[in-house]
Amino acid sequence: MDKVTICTSWDGNGVYTADFVNRLHSSCLRNTTYDFDFVLFAGAGVEGKQSLLNKEIKIVQTGLNYWWQGMLFWMKRPPRVKTATKLFLDLDLVITGSLDVLLNWPSDYCYSRDWHGDNIPAGGETDANPGVTLIRNGEGSYVWEEYVRAGMPNWNHIIDKKRGSLPMAAQGIINEKKKEHPFDLFPANLCTSYKLKAKNGLPPESVTVHFHGRPKQNEVNDEWVKENWR
Repeated sequence: MDKVTICTSWDGNGVYTADFVNRLHSSCLRNTTYDFDFVLFAGAGVEGKQSLLNKEIKIVQTGLNYWWQGMLFWMKRPPRVKTATKLFLDLDLVITGSLDVLLNWPSDYCYSRDWHGDNIPAGGETDANPGVTLIRNGEGSYVWEEYVRAGMPNWNHIIDKKRGSLPMAAQGIINEKKKEHPFDLFPANLCTSYKLKAKNGLPPESVTVHFHGRPKQNEVNDEWVKENWR
C-alpha cells in the first residue's frame, strides 16, 4: 500500500486542547510503518491557535463548530487528502498498538464498534462508532451528502438539549442507513473502550482505546495511558 492519510478533528474549544492533537499525531508517528499525511479538520475556534500545533500537521479550516468539522472526512475527496486510504481517529483515543493492523484491514469501509460488553441492546451489535474509521477509494461519501442535504447543521451538541437535525451527526447517519450502506466492523479486541474494557488494565491485543464520555485520558493515572499517550 502506498502513502495513507490519518485524520482527526478539533473545534479549538471545550475539553480538548492543542495538546490532544499533538499527542495523537506523535502517537501515529510511533505506531505505523506507513508514510502518512496527518490532516486536521479544524473548527472555527482553531483560528489563531495554529502555532500551537505540530508543524507537520496539515490544517483544513472548515468554519464549522462543535463536532461538525469532522464531517468533511466523509467527502469523496476531502481537502488536503491525496491518498486512496484514509483513517480517522478521534482525539479521545489512546493508541496502544500498531496502526498497521487497522490500515491493512481487508475492508474498504470499516468502523469501530459502538457497543462493548454484555449489555448490547437489540440491533446494537452491528452499530458503528466512527471514532476509528477506515475508508478507501471514497467509500462512505453518502454521509457527507446526507449532511449537505440536511443543510449542514452547525448547532451546539453540548448546550442544545433539544438538538437540531442529525442529532447524532455522522454516527446517526451511518447507523440509520446501515442496511442501505453496509460497512464492516473492527473486532472489539482491537478497538476497545476504556470504561467498559480497560479500567483494570490494558487489553493485550488492543490497538486503540476509546475514552468516550468521562474520564478522558488526561484524567486518569494508569501507567499504560502515560506510556502511550505522549
